Amino acid sequence: MSAAPDWAALRSEFPLLARATYLNTASRGAVPLAVARRLAEYGRQLAEDPAYGTDTALAATDAVRRRLARLLGAADGTVDFVANATAGITRAAQLLAGRGGVLLAAGDFPAVTQPWLALGYTARVVEPRADGSITLEDLDRARGPDTRIVALSSVQYASGFRCDARALGEYCRDRGLALVLDATQEFGACPVDVRESGATAVALSGYKWALAGYGVGALYLAPELGALRAPAAGHPPVPGVLALDAALDVLEGVGIDRIAERVRELALDLRGRLARRGLAHRPDPAHLSGITSIAVRDADAAVATLRARGIIASARSSRLRISLHCYNDRSDIDTLDDALGGLEK
Repeated sequence: MSAAPDWAALRSEFPLLARATYLNTASRGAVPLAVARRLAEYGRQLAEDPAYGTDTALAATDAVRRRLARLLGAADGTVDFVANATAGITRAAQLLAGRGGVLLAAGDFPAVTQPWLALGYTARVVEPRADGSITLEDLDRARGPDTRIVALSSVQYASGFRCDARALGEYCRDRGLALVLDATQEFGACPVDVRESGATAVALSGYKWALAGYGVGALYLAPELGALRAPAAGHPPVPGVLALDAALDVLEGVGIDRIAERVRELALDLRGRLARRGLAHRPDPAHLSGITSIAVRDADAAVATLRARGIIASARSSRLRISLHCYNDRSDIDTLDDALGGLEK
């Protein structure tokens, strides 16, 4: 077995952590020095030789495309780069036009819902439960005879609810429904395998848990849509792709499975402290992600108070949202725990 990750060394890769307790990956991930170095090197080489952008760098993007396919459990040729998850979901919606109506989740991230509405799909909406969960029974009650597509985030950005990808995939497959997932709040924090969900399409942005900053996303399309896939529109977003490659070096250097274990350990630690303080939180441990949603009297005021103490978090759906990634540690949770005591007074 390989040696345990050096979490302290990993933290040193993120300059942001030296000046803030950063608990806001669900909004945007901290960017490691490896990404900054890769982008600086690309800029230097491009300035010295403009052909670098069309020769060496473009060739490198092919390797990153294959790397993404491997990480997603997808076949070569089924994954390509997009600007962001919105562009990916939009492309999937365009390819699925004419299949029938779509089932969306109330309060899901706009990147998941808006493309279908903009393209004129008939949409039905499933309401999450009070704890943020969405069950297969909920989907059954919400969908109609015209529903042929289910489009959801694999992790809900506000509540942190993580769907059971295998069960959801089986549900859709048994009913002949196309499944479209936004994996932005999952990819980089835990394994994402398109074979497990059997999804028709999976889109993601690279600026959150993938740690690549803005400028690149990815789209997986199942082989059944291969004949419909349009030819690539010009060159890929080279700087974003190189940034993603450097970020994946960091993530794979630790190991995605170990990152998932780390995120779960930290999330459970946080939940234990919240329980001792009597603060209601979600999601249920069975659907755990790196996101924890906490009931407080005034979420916006809580975010401002925490920021004044150097703690970066966010407010979503009138709750305080804390998101913990592999670069966080228990000292971050200690700092937050102390601050939460002040919020209770």
